[in-house]
Amino acid sequence: MTDLNKERRAHALLRWHDDVIDPWAPFDPHLAAAGFYTRAQKKRSDAALDQWDEEHPWIESPQLQAFHRLEAVGVFSDADYFSPSKARDQFYTKRLKQWEADNQRTLSTGSTSGVPGEGVKPRRRHRCR
Repeated sequence: MTDLNKERRAHALLRWHDDVIDPWAPFDPHLAAAGFYTRAQKKRSDAALDQWDEEHPWIESPQLQAFHRLEAVGVFSDADYFSPSKARDQFYTKRLKQWEADNQRTLSTGSTSGVPGEGVKPRRRHRCR
């Protein structure tokens, strides 16, 4: 069953964007029953978020890159979380350098820049989909 309150909110939002519906069009219960307004609003919202993400790429800090690298090599597990207060003290880059020195080698990151953690995909995303 379609939630008519969600459909009414989506209709109200869509009225501001005349490329989707006529701003003067009244709420249509038949379209709402089919979920038209929420589908159209979700599509419009997802497109706007995708455009924002494209224009403003998410760039990891060197500390977060080091944290992900340490996760990838097994120093940290999924139970360990990134701590901004530790990052402020350069904990993760220092720990990565210590790990590399202890192992007398560096693992291939798949990149030519030599930035720790580059080429390692983070497990946690900044935005849920």
